[in-house]
Amino acid sequence: MCVCACACVIDGAIFGLDNPDVIHRFLLMLGIPDSPQTCDASNLGDKFVTIACITGYDGGDVITYYVETRRAGGDASPADHVTETVNATLVRIRITDLYPGTEYSSLVYAENVYGRSKKAAEVNFRTTGSEYRECVC
Repeated sequence: MCVCACACVIDGAIFGLDNPDVIHRFLLMLGIPDSPQTCDASNLGDKFVTIACITGYDGGDVITYYVETRRAGGDASPADHVTETVNATLVRIRITDLYPGTEYSSLVYAENVYGRSKKAAEVNFRTTGSEYRECVC
């Protein structure tokens, strides 16, 4: 008869064969994060907007949020963004350097060490103020 012992260390805790279910469940939890959900644009200004999203499952690691913002015509905007994680279920993203009176579409992704969310949350909005027009001389 052969007796084998196996142990696994997860976050400093040692798990053995006496409860392999715990190890199996922990390993299944690791992966790419879920997409942000229920994103809404609020706090609209002539050159900025705040997007709030419900966070999805984090995939077992810290999430970084990325935003791709484009003007309605499809060209990339010069927008910058700052992300603030309010709590475990809500993230706010402030996008600045937008053009006044312009329609935009933003895609919000979640990313961790395992990869980027499979889908993005899409948010469409229009900044306040008079429409921006490029001067043609």
